[in-house]
Amino acid sequence: MTATLRQMDDYHYTHLINTFGKMRTDVVDFLMETFIMFKDLIGKNVYPGDWVIMNMMQNKVFLRAINQYAAVLNKKFLDQTNFELQLWNNYFHLAVAYLTQESLQLENFSSDKRAKIFQTYQDMRRQIGFEIRDMWYNLGPHKIKLIPEMVGPILEMTLVPEIELRKATIPIFFDMMQCEFHFTSSFQRFENEIITKLDHEVEGGGGDEQYKVLFQKM
Repeated sequence: MTATLRQMDDYHYTHLINTFGKMRTDVVDFLMETFIMFKDLIGKNVYPGDWVIMNMMQNKVFLRAINQYAAVLNKKFLDQTNFELQLWNNYFHLAVAYLTQESLQLENFSSDKRAKIFQTYQDMRRQIGFEIRDMWYNLGPHKIKLIPEMVGPILEMTLVPEIELRKATIPIFFDMMQCEFHFTSSFQRFENEIITKLDHEVEGGGGDEQYKVLFQKM
C-alpha cells in the first residue's frame, strides 16, 4: 500500500478522484474508507519503532496523500448543499492521529538523530498541524456541527510539545468558543468538554509548563 502511494504524483490523485465521474456517493465512500484505513495503519505501527527511516518514509507518503484528499474535501464537500459531516469528522480524527503518533515525536529521539530526521523530513507534525488549522477555519459556519466533538482531538494535538504548532493551533479553542456563542449565545458545550478533556489529559501527565503559559497568553 505504502509503496503504491509513494509512486503517485499529484496528477495520479486527481485522476483517481476523476475516475468516479459525477458519482458523488462513490467519492464519499472512497474517502471514508481511505481515512479509516489510514488511521488503522497509523495506529498499528506497520514497522517496528526502531526502523526510523522506514517509518519516516511511510509518514511522508501518508502526509502527501492526506493533504491531497483534504484538497478534495475543500473542493467537493464544503458548500452548504454538499457538506459531508462524517467525512470531515473522519478527516480530522485521521489527521490528529497522524500528528500524535509515537514515531513523529522528535523530542523522544537523541539530538543527533532528531537533527538528521529534521534535515530530511522537517517536522511533519507541524506540517499536518498547520493543515488541520486551515481546514478548521475553512469550515466557516459548518464549524458548529463539529463542536464539541472536535474539542478532545484538538486538545490532544495542542499538547504535543512543539511551540510553533501550539501557537498555530491553540487559538482554535477560542474560535470554537466564539462560534458556539454566535450560534447559541453561550459556550456551555465547549466549556464542559474542554474541562472534562483537560482534566483527563493533565491527570495523565499531559500539559507541560510551556503549554500552560502559552494557553494563558492566548
